[in-house]
Amino acid sequence: MRQKGRPILAAFQFLSRFPVRAELDFTPELLKRSAKYYPLVGAAIGLVIWIIGVVASLALPVLPVSVILLIAWVWLTGGLHLDGWMDSADAFLSYRPREKMLEIMKDSRVGAMGVLACVLLLLFKMSLLATLLSRGLYVTGAAMMTAPVWSRWFMSLAMRHWPTARGGEGLAGRFRGQSGKDTLLATLLALVLSAGLLLLAAVPQWGI
Repeated sequence: MRQKGRPILAAFQFLSRFPVRAELDFTPELLKRSAKYYPLVGAAIGLVIWIIGVVASLALPVLPVSVILLIAWVWLTGGLHLDGWMDSADAFLSYRPREKMLEIMKDSRVGAMGVLACVLLLLFKMSLLATLLSRGLYVTGAAMMTAPVWSRWFMSLAMRHWPTARGGEGLAGRFRGQSGKDTLLATLLALVLSAGLLLLAAVPQWGI
């Protein structure tokens, strides 16, 4: 495999369930180089979600379409963010000392607080999707396609500037040392992708 394409493939493998057939060694160097392509993964996820929403809206009312979109969204992302959300809820809502919270977050099992937080978050997301769908194709498409771009861009920014909970340990520690150039490239990519996706979302408005 060409070295140039490996960071892009690593970004898709790490953040999504898109069928990327490649054997990759997720070294810290590859993970850091892949972060600048995170907005591209977000754009792909948003585009697929929007297409599903357009097709489903032809036959179903708003609420069922919202549920379908939510299912597709969770599946495409592999529930990666939900997993982190549940771990964080279990830890922070335990009201334990910091070291105990870190231990809880490391535990692969999910507690009651994590389940409750997940259910409530999914209900909130479903309500937002239903609200968007009721406001027309352009608003829905613009939001659905650009939100995943910027949420993944923010990951690259946070990994560069925010301190990690365990210092150099854990998965977050493998991303330490990202360059400012990579963050800038991620920002430029997010801007270009957003512009293109907003134009694409406007296509139904033009009657094309």
